[in-house]
Amino acid sequence: VWREAIPIKSVTAGSNADTAKQTLDDNEMTLWKSENARDKAWIEYEFEQPATVGEVTLKLVGWRLRSYPLRITLDGQTIYEGTPEKTLGYVTLPTKEITGSRLRIELTGPTVDRDAFGQIIELVPNARAGFDTMAEQVPAGYGLAIVEAEIYKPRLK
Repeated sequence: VWREAIPIKSVTAGSNADTAKQTLDDNEMTLWKSENARDKAWIEYEFEQPATVGEVTLKLVGWRLRSYPLRITLDGQTIYEGTPEKTLGYVTLPTKEITGSRLRIELTGPTVDRDAFGQIIELVPNARAGFDTMAEQVPAGYGLAIVEAEIYKPRLK
């Protein structure tokens, strides 16, 4: 074991809170998406007990073509701010290592779509076979959409 997940007690969101827990369900066919409004584009995870955060791993909707300007805070203190690189799946964001109970991920500006991988064409005709980025489900703009979120303690040495 080289990293340990932080147990989550509850999940809330600025919009569509009824589906926010889907970001923790280990099912890559489900997702949470906010309304397309900056003040509603956030999700917050409450830990079972205060914990030190070392990194946040996300699978964002449209991961290979959409840029999400994000701020991650822990009890109101910024532990990450920036635009994660586009990937072919999950992105791991190193954070400032502080201790707290409520981690919030929020969109700080509009998303932008621009393919980072040369418009790769998937060979599987069924998009739901595991290659679909689900970008068509969430328009670009002020919507935050997360397939999976994992919050980890600092890496074990």
